[in-house]
Amino acid sequence: CVGVYIPPTNTPTRTPLSVQTKVAANFPEGFDDASKGRYEGGNVTVSSGQWYLENAMMGSTDNDQKDGIKSIRMKETAKLSMKFDIPSGIQQVRFKYGVYQLDKGSSFELWASTNNGTSWNKVGSTITATDKSLQDALFNVNLQQSARIEIRKTDGSANRLNIDNIVVITYGSSSSASTPIPNGSNK
Repeated sequence: CVGVYIPPTNTPTRTPLSVQTKVAANFPEGFDDASKGRYEGGNVTVSSGQWYLENAMMGSTDNDQKDGIKSIRMKETAKLSMKFDIPSGIQQVRFKYGVYQLDKGSSFELWASTNNGTSWNKVGSTITATDKSLQDALFNVNLQQSARIEIRKTDGSANRLNIDNIVVITYGSSSSASTPIPNGSNK
């Protein structure tokens, strides 16, 4: 019996030398300039573009896990959705996450769309957040076409989850120079 190894989709992989990658324009996104003080659905416009937040708001209290002055605070079945595409595709997405200080753990997933958000496909595995300090999430998206992402809180509980410093690594043309990939921290 011969087995075929398929690497997990949310672990680091090497990019072929012939493919250049770079951080997408106006990323990393830390949401420090955004304003949204309620969980009801609504858009926020920040340096990276417009995002739709459902069951999510800006968190800036001492109980919010953040790198900077704000992060996204999600509850129940929240969604944080890009309302714009990355035209050159998305190789990888990295961001920081942590459990709101007073709550228990939460689970979340990354989803991607190649048709302007009409339909979505799950990327990688579900992650369960249990730490009250910021941790790193990394997802290999590997879409070499126009794409966007959505982060979904999936456990449905009232426990809150913070998301911060989203970095989108895109495929660049062979004529463009590679841009160093930041570690997602503003520190």
